[in-house]
Amino acid sequence: MGEWFTSFDDAWPHFLAREEPLESFHEKLPEDPEAVGEGWLFVPPDEVRDAAAEVQERLARFDWLALTPRHFLHVWVAGTHGVDVDELATRPPFPAAYARVACFHDAVVAEVEAPELAGVPAPPTYLPHLTLAYVREPVPPEPLRAVLRALREQRLGTGTVDELLRVRFPFARSTVLEPWTVVERRPLRR
Repeated sequence: MGEWFTSFDDAWPHFLAREEPLESFHEKLPEDPEAVGEGWLFVPPDEVRDAAAEVQERLARFDWLALTPRHFLHVWVAGTHGVDVDELATRPPFPAAYARVACFHDAVVAEVEAPELAGVPAPPTYLPHLTLAYVREPVPPEPLRAVLRALREQRLGTGTVDELLRVRFPFARSTVLEPWTVVERRPLRR
């Protein structure tokens, strides 16, 4: 399994130089169809999800990528890895910019620039991002690298984060991108 990055400025050059195959996100998931996950997230605005769909059209040619369905587009805030939700919830709504397209070991993402998130305690490997596609199986990175170079500076838009959602979602290989259930809503302090 690839290392966790501490900055997008480390992740992008690693992807450009990568020689080993990309890693399967799905292989890391449980096979049990009853498996569930839970955590905190926020949902980008419709305009950002529309822009994400345009980027995903360029990725659709790769059958080894699972494109993130519109209903599942989100920015993970906390679960087993992430920011201190209690502290974040005491802050006012904040802007988030959905910026450059990048690639981790097992997913194509858009970087999320939100200074408010950077000011909340989190592990150094917490990099806020919007996952656009998950790698289904180990594959050479070169075909994807050619496409992502052209998309690197594509900006997906901005939005205001005013609510955090705690969700429960199917977490098995066969169910992971199915809709989640909202367990709790926490509006940010106004």
